[in-house]
Amino acid sequence: MRKALVYIICLTLISLGTGTLWAKDKYTVAILPFAIHSAENIDYIKQGVEEMLTARISAAEKITVIKKADVRQELQNAQIKDINSQNVLEIGKKFTADYVVWGSITKIGNSISLDGKLTNIEQAKSDLGISSQSSSLDDVIPKINDFSENIISHILGTAPPAQTAVSETSPGPSAASRESQIIAGMRSGGRKAGTLTSVINAEFINAPSPFKRQGFWMSQKIPTELKGMDIGDVNNDGANEIVLIDKNAVYIYQKTQDDLKLLETIKGPSYETYRAVDIADINRNGINEIFVTVTQDTFVKSFVLEFKDGKYEKIASGIRLFLRVIDTPSGMPLLLGQELGFGKPFDTPIYEVIWKDKAYVTDQKMQIPQGLSVYGLNIDNVGTGGGE
Repeated sequence: MRKALVYIICLTLISLGTGTLWAKDKYTVAILPFAIHSAENIDYIKQGVEEMLTARISAAEKITVIKKADVRQELQNAQIKDINSQNVLEIGKKFTADYVVWGSITKIGNSISLDGKLTNIEQAKSDLGISSQSSSLDDVIPKINDFSENIISHILGTAPPAQTAVSETSPGPSAASRESQIIAGMRSGGRKAGTLTSVINAEFINAPSPFKRQGFWMSQKIPTELKGMDIGDVNNDGANEIVLIDKNAVYIYQKTQDDLKLLETIKGPSYETYRAVDIADINRNGINEIFVTVTQDTFVKSFVLEFKDGKYEKIASGIRLFLRVIDTPSGMPLLLGQELGFGKPFDTPIYEVIWKDKAYVTDQKMQIPQGLSVYGLNIDNVGTGGGE
């Protein structure tokens, strides 16, 4: 009897010491739409918060996040408009979820308050919470990241990572998320500083205004009508090349002391129309790819070039997406893609495009209002005559 008692005590101590020794193989989490308290429409913030939480939490191997569409359908079926602790438990039980993430966003003037909770459905209590007040959207993003990491750590029983420090007065550029940067860029027309068009890379004239740049360099005249340009090291020589496109050709130049030296011309069929060009290392092999958006009649058939064995090869073609590379504060480029819409060319969702199984495929849908172009173009009435 004494041995049995000692054995039971030992097991109890082991279970208390290890915590997660008999942890579940898989946890299910439901993320509910955050309630909005604001006099203005900030649905884009609500959608961005929900999307970021979903993306980060679902990235953990042992955590499954219930599909957003299923959650919204259940809220509609149950006629739940105002989410509270009671119906959070009901929704969690409906999906047999282990945890539910929910909260609210309040915006008054420039101040944004974020309140979030992680509710343990089995124990019917909030295990984790976040409450922060920020002076801008960029300050909110690191809080969401930290909240996501803390949720993962709490559920899996791992040590939480170091928290992201955020300055209330002057947040650094790395504090902004991809979504906030993209949305901010699109709301302002998608123009990079120092350019006259969103298609031209800002590195070419890098000033607050292209007209204020002192002593900028000018090349010789290029004997064609250019459609787009980007700059980057595309042949792995350690120096940046200038990649240009006209109607159906790609030109790769190198800047010398006096002019531009043409390194390569890659011509396409005359029936194709080249629309845009971007440079980035999306497949992460150390060599920048050249992304060329191409249309033919009513089809999009973009392709990708990469420098291999001393020449430029097509590593992908027939991509049915308008392609665009966006710079992010982290320094990692983000490739976006958008299908051609019916009736309105850009009235379609925008997706992140990733390299997977030796192909460029769409991944997560970006929280960008539908109807915006992947190139960040805005159409507005700029005169008094009613013209666009």
